[in-house]
Amino acid sequence: MSFILLPALLGLTLMLPPMEALTCQAGIWETVRKTSEMPLSWTAEEESCKDGWGCQDSLMLIENGPEVFLVLSKGCTQKEDHEARITQHREGPGLSVVSYTHVCRHKNLCNDLSSTSPVWTLPTSAVPGSVRCPVCFSEEGCNSATELTCPVGNTHCYNGVLKLRGVGIHTNLKVQGCMSQAACNLLNETQEIGALSVREKCDSDGVKALTCEFGRLTIVRKASELPVRWTVGQESCKDGWGCQDSLMLIENGPQVFLALSKGCTQKKDHEARITQHREGSGLSVVSYTRVCRHKNFCNDLTSTDPVWTLPTSAVPGSVQCPVCFSEESCESATELTCPIGHTHCYNGTLQLRGVGIFTDLKVQGCMSQAACNLLNDTQEIGALSVSEKCDSDGVQALTCQAGTLRAVRKTSELPLEWTTGEEFCKDGWGCQDSLMLIENGPQVFLTFIKGCTQKEDHEARVTQHREGSGLSVVSYTRVCRHKNLCNDLSTSLPVWTLPTSEVPGSVRCPVCFSEEGCKSATELTCPIGHTHCYNGVLQLRGVGTFTDLKVQGCMSQAACNLLNDTQEIGALSVSEKCDSDGVQALTCHSGSFSTVRNASELPLRWTFDEETCKEGWGCQDSLMLIENGPEVFLALSKGCTQKEDHEARITQHRKGPGLSVVSYTRVCRHKNFCNDLSSTRPVWTLPPSAVPGSVRCPVCFSEEGCKSATELTCPVGNTHCYNGVLQLRGVGILTDLKVQGCMSQAACNLLNDTQEIGALSVSEKCDSVGVPRRDGKAVPNLQSSAPLTCQKGIMLQIKENLTQNPLPWDTFPTVTCDLKEVCQETLLLIDLGPKSLMVGSKGCSKTETQNSTTISIHSEPPGVLVASYAHFCSSDGCNRATSSSVLLNSLPRPAPLTCQKGIMLQIKENLTQNPLPWDTFPTVTCDLKEVCQETLLLIDVGPKSLMVGSKGCSKTETQNSTTISIHSEPPGVLVASYAHFCSSDGCNRATSSSVLLNSLPRPAAPVPGGLQCPACVQFGVSCSNSVNIMCPPGTTHCYNGYLNLKGGGLSSIFSIQGCMVQPSSSLLNHTKNIGQFIASEGPENEEKEDKIRQSGAVPVCCLAWVVGLGISLALWCGITSH
Repeated sequence: MSFILLPALLGLTLMLPPMEALTCQAGIWETVRKTSEMPLSWTAEEESCKDGWGCQDSLMLIENGPEVFLVLSKGCTQKEDHEARITQHREGPGLSVVSYTHVCRHKNLCNDLSSTSPVWTLPTSAVPGSVRCPVCFSEEGCNSATELTCPVGNTHCYNGVLKLRGVGIHTNLKVQGCMSQAACNLLNETQEIGALSVREKCDSDGVKALTCEFGRLTIVRKASELPVRWTVGQESCKDGWGCQDSLMLIENGPQVFLALSKGCTQKKDHEARITQHREGSGLSVVSYTRVCRHKNFCNDLTSTDPVWTLPTSAVPGSVQCPVCFSEESCESATELTCPIGHTHCYNGTLQLRGVGIFTDLKVQGCMSQAACNLLNDTQEIGALSVSEKCDSDGVQALTCQAGTLRAVRKTSELPLEWTTGEEFCKDGWGCQDSLMLIENGPQVFLTFIKGCTQKEDHEARVTQHREGSGLSVVSYTRVCRHKNLCNDLSTSLPVWTLPTSEVPGSVRCPVCFSEEGCKSATELTCPIGHTHCYNGVLQLRGVGTFTDLKVQGCMSQAACNLLNDTQEIGALSVSEKCDSDGVQALTCHSGSFSTVRNASELPLRWTFDEETCKEGWGCQDSLMLIENGPEVFLALSKGCTQKEDHEARITQHRKGPGLSVVSYTRVCRHKNFCNDLSSTRPVWTLPPSAVPGSVRCPVCFSEEGCKSATELTCPVGNTHCYNGVLQLRGVGILTDLKVQGCMSQAACNLLNDTQEIGALSVSEKCDSVGVPRRDGKAVPNLQSSAPLTCQKGIMLQIKENLTQNPLPWDTFPTVTCDLKEVCQETLLLIDLGPKSLMVGSKGCSKTETQNSTTISIHSEPPGVLVASYAHFCSSDGCNRATSSSVLLNSLPRPAPLTCQKGIMLQIKENLTQNPLPWDTFPTVTCDLKEVCQETLLLIDVGPKSLMVGSKGCSKTETQNSTTISIHSEPPGVLVASYAHFCSSDGCNRATSSSVLLNSLPRPAAPVPGGLQCPACVQFGVSCSNSVNIMCPPGTTHCYNGYLNLKGGGLSSIFSIQGCMVQPSSSLLNHTKNIGQFIASEGPENEEKEDKIRQSGAVPVCCLAWVVGLGISLALWCGITSH
């Protein structure tokens, strides 16, 4: 929340120096003129502005052959000052667009543009070309447009509609003319010219918004009253939408039910369709649907004539059935004799849903078959969604026992008993009991959830997940629908029996249940046969349950499997994690570097930053040191890792004198910062003096080149000169190090076939002609005459996060190759974001490349990532990479994004009309894998509006998207949102709330209806400043609820009251995620109860728990008991 808003919310008043309100020139003007009339001049009115507002001029001028279109807006503005700007959006000849904008505050009437002179000059004569186009400016249509010859270079005809929006300006201008390219981009992607919002759309006939007949109707009539006729209102549609008629008529003996929906639709056109869903002289169903766009008011169905004819007399049969249409009940239905052939009585509920229609119609009548299929499997009739449910008593939503409990008790207190509250379920949902009980020596942990569920019915199930006299786990689950309150488990008796006495063993373990910590746990002697101490955390998730329970106790085996692989117990999701101190994310030393130093500077020391790891990850040190005569090369990587723990390992990959390579690796998890290697001492000792030999070699470490390398005499025994490139890859390390020096053998194997040193991937390449000697000859590459033995097999995986999580690649058998074949291993990675593909191959190859490693990045982020690794080698079993990290360690690590960050929160009048500025936020550096986001939520109840905005970083998988949603539309409360995720620096740069407002439906002029409701939007759990308003026609109910918003730097509760079209507890249409916000909502009294629970008081709904549980009374209300 901004610091400006905070004092006001706390009830403080700030004394600010007075600011004089400006007077500005004001007016709007739209006109089409002949070019010969230019330049144009005008005079304007005056307008007094709000404090702090400035004056603005916004002018757009379009030249189109002999005509000019001009639109001008002058008045007050909240925008920041800027000098006059003249922008040529498109140059002529042909269609050209130029604009002038200016914002000022230095004096009254400073927005003093009074003519077109600054933006217009007499055009030069244009050489005519060969293309002819219609030329037109019109708000009506361009059917009679004049055709003119276009200037040379203008080879295409433009045909579009410009939508101009601003204060007092709402124009859809049809434009035809000459352009130099085939594109719907006359404005060159401009969307805002000062106070004007501009958009364009193109098609062959231009874009036209239709006006349709509009209305909703559900009614029961006597059959004798048919045909029924109606008149309706009208509705302006969005661009491209059509008009629709949707009619359903059900005949039921002497009665008829009719449902009608007329209005705008996105569906495709189709001619009138009359469908007989069920025929017969008993219950019959017929429908009429049509979608059209050929003219305004084309959805012109005005009566039931197309779908109804006078039924013929039916011969009575022998079966009698109740006949009924009702939204209440059919208890007093009249029984009638069914027509012959109708042998069954239908008893069901039809659910009809559509814009303005929300009806559950109880139906009883005569049918020819025993089936719950009156609609013949129809689920949609035009704009109507239809479904049905049947049972012996009609369709009824169940009432279930509801509540949650978690408690730690002494074993001596069992069995426990409880009573609960009640909950009304959705149609078709059942009732469920989910109970888990863990015994742990003298203690018992119990948790249960009771309530509604969508799961299928099943009888009571008692499951023993783990047996034993130490830790034991048992559960009870049941789902039922046969009657209300059928989930009637009220005691722990079904899952608990008095444990027998146990013989004590020799092992002692701490015994603990806690959500805090087990540092002061009591040690007890475990029963015989229990030889291990369990130490873990159980994660329990469900409705009203979010618990991380630390557990210590006795077990018969060393395993992190207390739950025996169980992941779900009824409505509970369960999982576990174990380590020596419970589950905790480690903090590790972090950093990387590579350097070349004089040997005389050793030992070296360093300090590093720190890094917080993911849960379960460890800390690692990876150090490689190469000595080369007077020089030393060092590469170090420290940080988090998924690899398994191992003690410090010092490995001598090649011994000196001459070139020598040594490494140090360690992985640990026993404490924070355990990767504490801080110097080269463990891997380096002062080398003894070496006896010089007779061979001289260049000695060099360089990432550039070794052309000026110094020649030194090699130690005795070093008879060859090494000349190669070491490729080092790891987090923060991407080095190709050229190495020259003395070696005891002619081979390209300085690293002794090593490919991985901790977090470092290492490989080497040498000249194809072998290793040069001082006599100028080449030492040939050594190749054994015996065939090689290589690993062989393939790997193929498609899953998430393959760029981050290495796959194992070392479980392949070996194969004997043909002569002249070498070993190979190849990896290909394709990463699309949500999923990745990894393909690997190991085996023999006839390639001429005998010893090489190639890592290639074929396609880079921010698009699809495609990378590969190819390794060819010529020694037995040398294709022995153990994981895909040989490729992953070389991938580019994207730089973190910089995004604007901050929140906006305003409650005031007319936020649907007046954009709020949204561009004064600082920037922040995001974490890797985070993108930028900006989210707006608007709630308008009439007299007041709420606008909430957030900008910042987000971990969403949606990298580049913009979503504008209208969750609830006028004539009731308007709820709309804007969510934008993007993946470039500073891309969340919307400057005002117009990014949302420009997409809102334009409300019709307010006309009071007959319903009166309180209207309010404010902070807190209830409305204290409601005003009564007359609701518009079409609204039928009053809304009274709350909205709880979290995320994006915000955590607030808002109370809302207003008018609604149909009864609903959800303004958001049950949407839970809005951009970066997580939203929950409910009726106002529900929120009050929550607040009472948080305060520690016991509301009425909790009193039953008090009676049933004694000292454990408060757990239902959210109060912790130990």
